[in-house]
Amino acid sequence: MSKGLSRAEVQSVALNFVASLNYKVPLDFKIRDSWKEIYGFDSMCGGAFHSAEKPGQRGFVTIAANNHRSIEAVQRTIQHEILGHYLLNTYTPAEKQEVIGKLMSTQVEPSLADHWHKVKHHYSDKNQSIQAEELFAAIAERIDIHKRPKALGDNLLNDAGSVTLDSIESTILHRVRLLQDGLLTQKTYPSTDVHTGPISGVELERRLEGWRRDRGIEPSPVKPGPGM
Repeated sequence: MSKGLSRAEVQSVALNFVASLNYKVPLDFKIRDSWKEIYGFDSMCGGAFHSAEKPGQRGFVTIAANNHRSIEAVQRTIQHEILGHYLLNTYTPAEKQEVIGKLMSTQVEPSLADHWHKVKHHYSDKNQSIQAEELFAAIAERIDIHKRPKALGDNLLNDAGSVTLDSIESTILHRVRLLQDGLLTQKTYPSTDVHTGPISGVELERRLEGWRRDRGIEPSPVKPGPGM
């Protein structure tokens, strides 16, 4: 197996992505060579999103450079974490609950069958609400952010019809435009998240906060330069 990408290569992709959103994403990045450097244990995961705890704080994205074999893979990781997990948290808690509920109802939707199959395989230990969020993130990671939405507005909030792959993609693209215009900020936090159970957002953040605290980990800000 070939060696993964360097930290500098991943930093370049992250900077280009942030620039494509007009530097309007209030997140920091922590990019290291390996997952173990970030968390103290090995994993082949590409990255993770860490929510801000409350208004006025910044969340951050971690990326393990060596776990990526191509620029395209890094791009997918970044979009998964930002256009998937972060974007869902730009809804209010009530809105996110509505969106997650609609996503959970799509398990028999033909256009989403392949996505659900992969999500249920990779996140078999997670409850359905978290699987629904991972479905959204899986779609977000492969979307072309330069495409125009097929429909105006937020289909997942405003459309009373059935939710399809097209309507989810259109919603993501609509909210990408809002991000680029600086019109979205995080509104759902771990203490107000919709996920419940032993793998809730609150519990996950508590565990990760413990790992970060024990290892003195601080997120590194994304700047329009090489200093990540």
